[in-house]
Amino acid sequence: MTSKNNIKKQHRILAIRRNYLIKKIKREIESVSYPVNIQTGDIADNAINSMNEDFTIIIAREEENELRQIEEAMQKIENGHYEICENCGANIDPKRLKAIPYTTLCKGCKELEEKEAFLLN
Repeated sequence: MTSKNNIKKQHRILAIRRNYLIKKIKREIESVSYPVNIQTGDIADNAINSMNEDFTIIIAREEENELRQIEEAMQKIENGHYEICENCGANIDPKRLKAIPYTTLCKGCKELEEKEAFLLN
């Protein structure tokens, strides 16, 4: 079980990452919403610009997912359920939480989830 000081530290780390992601996502959305070169080049330039915008949108979606996970982890800290695996109810190893502070599964349950996903694909 993680000490209260370590949980407070994890909360600060999550808050810093959350604030970073909020600013980054906002910049990415603005860059796609207000493109500098709208159809000013040749077909190849326009295709590259379009691909770059698509890539930016994909990255922003992944970051939004991470942001949601971070906010859920911060809520769990506030509710006293931070270290508990959502699947089996066991305590999540503090080393795992340090590596992935917004994880919701213990190592065993995560491995089982990945194995099942692999077998389904």
